Amino acid sequence: MESFATVEDYLAYYDADIEPQRLNALLLKASRLIASQLDASGVDWRSKLEDCCYMGLLSDVACDVVHRSIGEGGKADIPFGASQFGETTGSVSWNFSMSNPYGDMFLSSANKAMLGIGRSRGRMLVPNTWADRLEV
Repeated sequence: MESFATVEDYLAYYDADIEPQRLNALLLKASRLIASQLDASGVDWRSKLEDCCYMGLLSDVACDVVHRSIGEGGKADIPFGASQFGETTGSVSWNFSMSNPYGDMFLSSANKAMLGIGRSRGRMLVPNTWADRLEV
């Protein structure tokens, strides 16, 4: 399977200090995750690969998934995975709220909405009578 996004696609969106080989591996992993979610939802994504708009959408989602996974690890004085930061000068106090500290890959609800998956569908069941059951 080929990745839905390239290293160049990712770097066009996000500034990253990461080796291209590792970034390519992460993009491939994200693409496999997206493909598995689409397959599980019954979406025939393989037939849509010729559509440049759909491929662009898959590329966008793959880049978003990888960006969430690697976080802001390169920022000075802020640990990897921190989503909130607080600092007090008197008696020195730092507070961090961790978001995805292990770099897990997942599709957000916005990503799922973009791909048209993850929504529940309404269904209607027609009740049967005893007469309908006896005919079967």
